[in-house]
Amino acid sequence: MRSLENNGNNVLEAENRVPSLSIVIDDFDSLKEANNKEQKIGQGSGNAAPPRIYTRSFSDASIKKILEEAEQRKHEFWKLLDEHTAVIENLKRIEKFEHKII
Repeated sequence: MRSLENNGNNVLEAENRVPSLSIVIDDFDSLKEANNKEQKIGQGSGNAAPPRIYTRSFSDASIKKILEEAEQRKHEFWKLLDEHTAVIENLKRIEKFEHKII
């Protein structure tokens, strides 16, 4: 393996380098912590909402709802495909009719 110092073609000369480069990294974690502290102070320590507890029945109901919505979307999709096919067939009939007239 060749090093960059030995191969003069791959080494960037000083005049070809970017003159200045700045990278800004926002500290999102400390910003979140500050906002959470402000919210807790504004709400008071006793008014915090309890964490959500997901039960098996809640999860099953959510899954059932998602599956029902997916089934409905699937039927709507098939209807759109059928409509698309009908439009294409109609356009082909119109083209054939126009070619017969001309």
